[in-house]
Amino acid sequence: MLSRTNAAKEAMDQAGREVDAKRSAIARELERRFQLLTEMLNEHDWECQKPKGQEVESYISTTFKAVFDNVPGQLSWRGLTDACRRWQEQAPDIQYNIHSAQTHVDMEAGEAVVYLEVTISGVGNVTLGGLSEAQWKRKCDGKWMWVHYMGIRGMGHNGGFV
Repeated sequence: MLSRTNAAKEAMDQAGREVDAKRSAIARELERRFQLLTEMLNEHDWECQKPKGQEVESYISTTFKAVFDNVPGQLSWRGLTDACRRWQEQAPDIQYNIHSAQTHVDMEAGEAVVYLEVTISGVGNVTLGGLSEAQWKRKCDGKWMWVHYMGIRGMGHNGGFV
């Protein structure tokens, strides 16, 4: 009886390790996708014409919505890129940088949230910290789609959020 129990425990442990490995791989991929977005914005590819922009646009949900603490209402994907374009027109040297990311993946629900600590520089002599939250949902075919973004600005003198 003991050998059956040990075998069952080992099988469960192995299954748990496999789920953890899959969850970690998904988290890394979703974080990589957000990094691509920042590169796309820093390259001013507002129309998603370059390879990075085309990849980013390929995982934007048709129901995507974005909110910022300094922009009224919700934005569509096009509204988000238009807002970033306007900010770049006002501050041509603007750069977006990710400093840390933490991702929660719920495999059963097919949902994930990526939390990011970011900075925005190139707007005068201020580097502004902020938090970003990117929500993802897995479609029936297994593809992860970006469904919601929330950006929250920090104070000019803050030392970070994390």
